[in-house]
Amino acid sequence: MLYLLYLRNGFIKKFPLDKETILVGRSKDSDFYLDESFVSKKHAKITAHKEYIIIEDMNSTNGIFIESNRVRKAAVKLNQCFRIGYLNFFLKEGNAREFVLSEKVQPVLRRISNAFSAKADETQEAINLLYSEPLVELLQIGFKIQQFTDLFKHAEELLNRTLKKGCLLLLSQKEKSIKIESQWNYSGSHRPVIDRLLKTGDLFQKISTGNTIDSYCASSFPIISSRQRLVLLYLAPSETPMQKEIIDFLEDLSIEISLIDSLIEQNNAGIDAGPDKTGKRDHPIPEIITTNPGILNLLSKCEKIAASDLFVIIEGETGTGKELFARFLHSRSRRNTGNFVALNCAAIPENLMETELFGHEKGAFTDARNRRIGKLELSSGGALVLDEIGDMPISLQQKLLRAIQEGQFFRVGGNQPIKVDLRIICLTHKNIKELLKRERFREDLYYRLAHVTLAIPPLRERKEDIIPLINHFVEIFSRETQIYIKGFSNESIKALEMYDWPGNIRELKNEIKKIIAISENNDVVDLDLLKEEIIAFYKGHVYEDPGNGEAERKEILAMLQKYNWNRSRVSKELNISRPTLYEKLRKYNIN
Repeated sequence: MLYLLYLRNGFIKKFPLDKETILVGRSKDSDFYLDESFVSKKHAKITAHKEYIIIEDMNSTNGIFIESNRVRKAAVKLNQCFRIGYLNFFLKEGNAREFVLSEKVQPVLRRISNAFSAKADETQEAINLLYSEPLVELLQIGFKIQQFTDLFKHAEELLNRTLKKGCLLLLSQKEKSIKIESQWNYSGSHRPVIDRLLKTGDLFQKISTGNTIDSYCASSFPIISSRQRLVLLYLAPSETPMQKEIIDFLEDLSIEISLIDSLIEQNNAGIDAGPDKTGKRDHPIPEIITTNPGILNLLSKCEKIAASDLFVIIEGETGTGKELFARFLHSRSRRNTGNFVALNCAAIPENLMETELFGHEKGAFTDARNRRIGKLELSSGGALVLDEIGDMPISLQQKLLRAIQEGQFFRVGGNQPIKVDLRIICLTHKNIKELLKRERFREDLYYRLAHVTLAIPPLRERKEDIIPLINHFVEIFSRETQIYIKGFSNESIKALEMYDWPGNIRELKNEIKKIIAISENNDVVDLDLLKEEIIAFYKGHVYEDPGNGEAERKEILAMLQKYNWNRSRVSKELNISRPTLYEKLRKYNIN
């Protein structure tokens, strides 16, 4: 499938071109909605073909650019890009799914994005800043390439400008074979140095800087890759001292290359081509929005255990996203073409639970008019998710344990064993070990299910995720309702960040859904649109200005004088709505 790859607000985004014609713009009815000041309501039309697209300007204000030329209508081929404002869109073919960034990649990417997105309103200045950052330039190159051999070849001018001297190599290792994937300034005279480095230690194991061999100072930076062992090796003349700026650049570059490696790997993996001959299909990888180190570590752990058939218990408060993690595990596993079957143990009466889990034969009881396939059988070869496992009746726990141990079971009323290939993922908001002490859960079943236990922290312990989650839900519900707000006031953002969110992400999602539903286009969401519990929590914890608002009064006066009493501009700069500004003007008696 063709898709557009671009960097925005610290995240790599993908937009699948799954329609023949796609309208791009800031209008609420656009197929590809971009809420940026430099994007016109009806900015461009994209017509997708097999290996290229035609992009056509729809009389936009700021236009469409290919390289440095403004175009009215042009063809864009695979791995080429076009630009709208400061956003560069690369045409790619392959897997259009989003993917989760690792704990190390995300800060670097955010730093790259912040280099230009902070000045997104000033389009030309943002573009100039974008191309003055070496890491940004290299990431743009990484978007274009299909294989590593092209990376430093396209970055020659950039590396001449940044490193000036020395030699830079991207090396890979498969079994005992070492390969130069990409190189800058490399010559045959460097080979003996590389051979000696390989003999003296494992270049691929850990970061090493300042090793002097012959007349070269060597620095190596291992690169995280799921496909192969990779290392970035820099050889500089020994008479030239290694500057901290160069070391920092190379360390960040090694992290960025791991991201480019993920892009290449995912793209080459292709996209879901639909059901296979058995009628099964790959499950899409769920999008988990986070910058929290703890959650990123959990995702990394999930990646490792997904390839196995280990049973997993996922613990966490209500609304923390336990099922999303279960889906993530399944999507990454070798079983991802099998069924993902969920059963809520707390929602089904005890007398019906057995037939839900094991199924029944026709005539097994009075109302059994037909054979019923149970969840265990449906999930064979895939994953069975038992939600609220702590609520499963003790009488049923024994039968489940027997099915797990023997790999087979009998339907209710049946006498033929049904063989199953099981992977069970259990979700719970209860403390299972506490239930063991109270004899509410079988100990032998617990140790069968708890090969791995994952604990998801509540939202109040990962508050750095609140703003990204708000942006994510605003985008979802804006598309659903066709209501596009301008944003949130500073006060409302502080209130949302301070609140403890006892209902976790589910509560936040419902709050944003309500806010969008009661808002109008271009509204700025003020404190009064939030629910009473959030407002009360904020007012109970907010720092009171000891000068009775004097600091805020001075700030408003300074803004009014700066913008010649243009209240519309001042409200925008203060990130509050005009009615809120007028209220503050009355409060502080500013005329």
